[in-house]
Amino acid sequence: MSKEKKDKKISFIADCMLGTLAKRLRIFGYDTLYYTKIDDGDLVKIADIQNRVILTRDIKLTERKLAKSFIVINSDILENQVIQIEEEFGISLHGLPKISRCLVCNTELVKATKKDVIGKVPPFVFLRHRNFTYCPECNKYYWPGTHYKNTEVQMKRKAD
Repeated sequence: MSKEKKDKKISFIADCMLGTLAKRLRIFGYDTLYYTKIDDGDLVKIADIQNRVILTRDIKLTERKLAKSFIVINSDILENQVIQIEEEFGISLHGLPKISRCLVCNTELVKATKKDVIGKVPPFVFLRHRNFTYCPECNKYYWPGTHYKNTEVQMKRKAD
């Protein structure tokens, strides 16, 4: 059980077992750090310094002295994890995605103009879309394409 919850400006750090959940949180605009490899001590230090809630499946990690704010995720099934996070923090991770963070590195995305994306997105994407965002950290471009719609449909289907 978490020691702290329902902070409107909540940010997370997920352990290496929760990459898919971390991505889901990013899809909905939540600041979520995730490393494929990180020492438990470093993860706890980052959480403490940056005031992040630790998301983990490792109960021993939560027993560390600096682990002040955490939630032990009970399931290895994504939808059960999502339901647990929604209930614990009073947030929604279903419906229309709010892709405002890079899904790869968690950096806040910035608006990009059509001029900015010339030659950087596939030609059919350039012709079909007007709204683009850009990750200044990893140089990735995003647009509300089929991945956006598929994510929305997939989430709606699982919510039913």
